[in-house]
Amino acid sequence: MNAGPLQRLMRNDLRAVAVFMVFMFVLIPGLELQDTETPGAPGSLTPPTGGHNQTQTLKTGEVLSRSGYTNEGQSTEEKFGLGYPLVTNVKAELKWTDDYGSNDVFSIELKREGQSVDKQQGTTGDLTVQATAKAGENLAGNFTVIITCVSAPGVVGPSPINRDNGNSWDMKVTATYSEEVGP
Repeated sequence: MNAGPLQRLMRNDLRAVAVFMVFMFVLIPGLELQDTETPGAPGSLTPPTGGHNQTQTLKTGEVLSRSGYTNEGQSTEEKFGLGYPLVTNVKAELKWTDDYGSNDVFSIELKREGQSVDKQQGTTGDLTVQATAKAGENLAGNFTVIITCVSAPGVVGPSPINRDNGNSWDMKVTATYSEEVGP
């Protein structure tokens, strides 16, 4: 029996519906969900991947801690890499105490893959720089923190003597990242 035009049209429609259903059940579950309300905040994401439910728990932990001394006009670089499945925030904090007054000027710069992300300068003894991921972005990769002693004017006494050639400092880097937990 030959199928009439109406029957052929219905078969084509059924094929289109079947293709659509395959798309819905095979491709859609592989998409990841992103926390768009508070990126980088501790919490829990539950993306369906490959048809299995896995939980990505965001954690914040110390990645790098260094103490050092940098002379006036010099810089110190600290390099590190982050290879977690999802990095949402990287923060570097620099602290120092001026030996002669409160006028030493430091700067701290955070670079990701060689590109400057954030830079701060001041005399406060406490500077912070950070990178925060945009929706759908992963900050995993190679980072560099550059600490510069811009100036250390430690001139004291009636006949000026420069007793301040630089300053010691403490630097800490933390990252917010995910760890996948199985079904």
